[in-house]
Amino acid sequence: MTARAYLVYHFAKFAMKKLRAPNTDGKDLWIIVHDLSIADARLRQLRPIHVLTHLGKCHPRANKHQTFAMCMALENKLLGVRYHHGELLRALAPLDRALYPISRVQEYHGEQAVICALEAYLNAIYTALEVVSLINRHFNGKLPMGFRDQSRKHAIFAFQRWPWLPIFYDIRTELTHYNTPIPLLTQRKLFMEFTTLSKLEHFTRGRYEISFDDICGFTHGLFDLCDAWANEELPHLDGNIEIDLFREERLGPPLVLTKVKISDVIGMLKSAS
Repeated sequence: MTARAYLVYHFAKFAMKKLRAPNTDGKDLWIIVHDLSIADARLRQLRPIHVLTHLGKCHPRANKHQTFAMCMALENKLLGVRYHHGELLRALAPLDRALYPISRVQEYHGEQAVICALEAYLNAIYTALEVVSLINRHFNGKLPMGFRDQSRKHAIFAFQRWPWLPIFYDIRTELTHYNTPIPLLTQRKLFMEFTTLSKLEHFTRGRYEISFDDICGFTHGLFDLCDAWANEELPHLDGNIEIDLFREERLGPPLVLTKVKISDVIGMLKSAS
């Protein structure tokens, strides 16, 4: 299975839905809900992080409304990572290189498109991590702002546990603030010179060739990290709390509002594993 096909399969379903529900004035209103708010809705590969974003507002140390908004934002950020991952794979595909004979002058647009896609992809991961750390402060009290600083205080985020994190931060910092890399498309590598001595987590000052396959692997590293964090926080929830569940009994009429226990939602993880 190719990397792109695996990406489509692994992340085939999304965690948010638009739901048309009756309003108090008798008119229907479109609202945004989590996919797990819909009865019989199941992610193809249910992951702990999606269960946590669904139930995060019920965390005993959460601010209900703020945490709900941040969990929704995190789902948007995670979708952004998946989207820009796909864009980076498409930019890397050498679809037009066999159409023109080799000459003394060639376009550089393909390489620039890869750089743009890479920067968007790295920034999407960065913002997802920042939202994760913000929600984590709601769950765990007095922790530093920002994922990098929080990783030094909260063991689940420690860079030593996630080898991809130091590499990610070094590449993003250099690309964002200091230097422009050169994509070596035929080799599927990124030629990059690290020019600063400050804040480097993995590399030292100098030139490196970094595999794009390793860079694309950041997506799965991010989701593994989020799942580990979710598995740490989900046991704190009271399984007896009931939350809303919408059921579509037949096409046309409004959805029926029922209730489901948190323990039943968490139980879905065991059946999905």
